[in-house]
Amino acid sequence: MDGYLYFIFEDLSSQEFVSVDRSKGFDMPHMSMSLRKLAELHAASVVYKIRHGSYPIDFEHGFAHKDNTEHSKRGFLAKVTEYTAAMKTWGIEEKYLKNFPTPEQYVKMCLESLKTDVNDFNVLTHGDFWSSNILFRYNSNDGLDRALLLDFQHCKWGSPAQDLLFIITISAGKELRLREYENFVRIYWEDLIVCLGILSYKKSLPQLRDLQAALYKKNNSFYAFFALMSHLSAVLLPSDRNTNLHTLMSQDEAGRSLRTRLYTNPAFVEVIKEVYPFYCNRGLFNFSDYE
Repeated sequence: MDGYLYFIFEDLSSQEFVSVDRSKGFDMPHMSMSLRKLAELHAASVVYKIRHGSYPIDFEHGFAHKDNTEHSKRGFLAKVTEYTAAMKTWGIEEKYLKNFPTPEQYVKMCLESLKTDVNDFNVLTHGDFWSSNILFRYNSNDGLDRALLLDFQHCKWGSPAQDLLFIITISAGKELRLREYENFVRIYWEDLIVCLGILSYKKSLPQLRDLQAALYKKNNSFYAFFALMSHLSAVLLPSDRNTNLHTLMSQDEAGRSLRTRLYTNPAFVEVIKEVYPFYCNRGLFNFSDYE
């Protein structure tokens, strides 16, 4: 009407859906239910494509956009000074400190994330799959009843590994993140096979070995690095009125102070000093690959 676009929001709290404290991370039941919902989304997206054809061009872009690489570069440059300075305080070995991209390598990594291998099992990814975009409802015994996914503005056609890297990196509880890393992938894969069966998927089913391998492919690594540089530090920092996107990106003293607090926060350091070497040792952070 009148050239305006109207949004109508539903208050899901009236149905007793709530969010989980993102700073604590998901325990195994919450991770398992989240991965089940992800498998449902992915399976439905694959069958939809078979029945209705390829998705529109809008779904070729996620956090990165091939026609606007300057946006990605500006976001990187806004944080890089405080991030690299903080790295030296984390207590990780020198060889890991050297594993950090140049702005040019970062842009190429962003563009690589938009590529899909037609020989891989691809889906419509959620694109921003972490705890703040998942709501839960509980039964009378405080057990998990249902989950709902929110915020689909970054959906793109690509590997399910991208969503898996994102939620494991950002939202798995700190005691589970690395210990259950491969198991999380298996849980998702088992649910995916069930969902594809329910939807009468007729093509060859994705193999677990291929899905595990996809987490280390060059075109998916962006989602691990972006999660560590963008989301995880914010998740683990207690919120206050100065913790917002505007301040985070600003180049004044308030912005520099916020970024320093984000990247030197003891809760973040406790996680990052284990996760950053983990990804370096598995080749995800071989940034020279993007020459």
